[in-house]
Amino acid sequence: MSEILRPIAILVMIAGCALFIVQGKLAFGASASDIKPAGRAVAELIRSRDGAALERKFTPQMAAAVPIGPLQQLLNDTITTDNPLGARIKESIDRTNGLVTYTAEHAWRQGQDLAIIVNFVPGSGGKITGLRLKVVPAGELLPDPHAGYQLKAHLRLPFEPGNTWFVFWGGDTRALNYHVDYPDQRHAYDILIMRDGSSHDGDGTKLDQYYAWGKHIVAPADGTIIETENGLPDNPIGVMDPSHAAGNHVVIDLGNGEYAMIAHMQHGSIQVKRGDRVATGQWLGLCGNSGNTSEPHIHIHVQDKPQLFKPGVHGLPVEFRDFVRNGKTIEIGSPVKGDEIAAAALSH
Repeated sequence: MSEILRPIAILVMIAGCALFIVQGKLAFGASASDIKPAGRAVAELIRSRDGAALERKFTPQMAAAVPIGPLQQLLNDTITTDNPLGARIKESIDRTNGLVTYTAEHAWRQGQDLAIIVNFVPGSGGKITGLRLKVVPAGELLPDPHAGYQLKAHLRLPFEPGNTWFVFWGGDTRALNYHVDYPDQRHAYDILIMRDGSSHDGDGTKLDQYYAWGKHIVAPADGTIIETENGLPDNPIGVMDPSHAAGNHVVIDLGNGEYAMIAHMQHGSIQVKRGDRVATGQWLGLCGNSGNTSEPHIHIHVQDKPQLFKPGVHGLPVEFRDFVRNGKTIEIGSPVKGDEIAAAALSH
């Protein structure tokens, strides 16, 4: 499910969802000639397991949040004699809505590569405001058994008109959507609200400072509720609950072997129960911060079986109908990372 990491967080990710957000506003302007050497320098410190030198590159907020002891232990556990950090396979720089991210994938151990994902403060001489190490399958993506499938359900965006949302993860490549490595979530979306390059007001330490917090979540299509969870607490910012990955959530049987799951809803806010029939646009609950997430957002995906997190379950390609993407009305389409999207009013 979805993990949303604040910039002042570091993690080796084996499975699940990840959303990686920079706190505050970062300006564009750092060139590839600046970012690539800085990113490669970080990789060399990880390769040599030099936690102290790596920490010196952190912003003060990052350094305060990531103690040197756990950082060094992370490096020692990840980079070993048997599993050294190997050659760089590919690298990229992403500038999305004010975020500047360097990503490099390195050979690591049999069947798996290690992706190093770094957020830099532009113009700071390589200061790090976010770092994530992600384990990914080596080589090409596994074949998609549902490639080219078109949903029979007429799926709408799962929120009400009136707010513009931001696609943080969505698409069919690793660069656009890290979910692609997890069969059941291959076509998942993580969506939040961004304003002026930030997902929150103030210092971002309180849930109600986040623009997505408490927004109405609605049924994306007609269907039957087959699973709900409504009693889990919302995490404080920076705290995640991996033992309850989806948090408060609903699963909707859309018919025709299509099942939609919406996760990370607010404690006690879910308005439906198992067996209820729901109509497109019907209020389900509120956007929250429950489960394996540390910042309010919506996770939605559609899969081919009703059970969550089970072997043999595969995600279905998602196309939304009648929405606005980057200011243009879309009749049917699949938004991708970086798109600004808004729900169109339902016609009756």
